[in-house]
Amino acid sequence: MRADRADSSAQAVALARAIESAEPASTRLFSDPLAAGFLDSGPRAIARLCRIPVLGDALLWLAEAASPGVRGHILGRTRFIDDALRSAIDRGLDQLVILGAGYDCRPYRLPELSAVVVFEIDHPATQARKRARLPKLVSQIAGNVTFVPTDFNERSLADAIKGTGFRFGRRNFVIWEGVTECLSPEVVDATFRFVVDVSASGSELVFTYLDTGLIRGTKTFAGGRRTLALNRLRGGAYTFGLDPATLQDHLAERNLELLEDIAGEGCQEKFFKPLGRRLFANEYQRTALARVRTESAEHAE
Repeated sequence: MRADRADSSAQAVALARAIESAEPASTRLFSDPLAAGFLDSGPRAIARLCRIPVLGDALLWLAEAASPGVRGHILGRTRFIDDALRSAIDRGLDQLVILGAGYDCRPYRLPELSAVVVFEIDHPATQARKRARLPKLVSQIAGNVTFVPTDFNERSLADAIKGTGFRFGRRNFVIWEGVTECLSPEVVDATFRFVVDVSASGSELVFTYLDTGLIRGTKTFAGGRRTLALNRLRGGAYTFGLDPATLQDHLAERNLELLEDIAGEGCQEKFFKPLGRRLFANEYQRTALARVRTESAEHAE
């Protein structure tokens, strides 16, 4: 993934999270008070305008018309991952690994992570921007966080993680959010296998992916064609997807057990409706939670 595309994607996610964090506490899906601090001037202005009654609704309506269900997907997956991570912490967690971390603020906004070792792995350019802005947003950089710069398409995770203090065979929780669609199938497969190889049995991986039917044109989704067109205008091309119908078998072949796979309707029922929210999440951007089935990894530390 190019540096400009990586940061553009990170900005879009941070904008969605910043807008959501301004919602009333009784109805918001999560709170990320740091998200707005990572926005450039344009997105920051949009976030502020969205707080103005009527005008904010109009801006969100326009964004939804341009990319139906994308904002809902970002909000739904953020809440889904937060809940899964908190559950893992409650059961006992040694290490959190955030692949393609972008402007993810979980190590700084979730107090439950204070005793967990965290590794943020991301493109060097995006990570440098994040590290430059963090001191302005938090009083003290968390001492349990290690930053690992790398490009997934150019360097293996095994090489990137060497010498970072990462401990093999521990109870890990791995977040891989908004990344797989821009990687090659070989890199995605190698990452799945790496997570299994270095993690204790019962460790979990949560990742997002595109329904391969969108990429191949074999399925029709609300807003799908617009998403493909916008991606092409930005100079990008989706390179990877998975079939939800065969995801369980695909993961099982890599010693991963599928626990949950959620998209639009699932987000509606699980998160939006209980809060009385009228949000739409598309069906082609999906979030899956899987568990490592193998025995503990045996590697020299």
